[in-house]
Amino acid sequence: MTMEPSSEAFVMRQLHTLEEIGLTVAVVLLLLTPMLDPVVSLVTAAGLLILLGVLAAGRPGAQHR
Repeated sequence: MTMEPSSEAFVMRQLHTLEEIGLTVAVVLLLLTPMLDPVVSLVTAAGLLILLGVLAAGRPGAQHR
């Protein structure tokens, strides 16, 4: 099943927005680590960064960059 160019562009924009939100949340968690439970915030931030890496690796054309 092939996607139309417009729907593919839409999906790419959504992935990019999701990556920006996830990266922002991860950075905020890392900055708030001293005030929060350090283990929970570090594990959550690490999980978000891993998820973002998986999303970026699964993006079409990521292997050719």
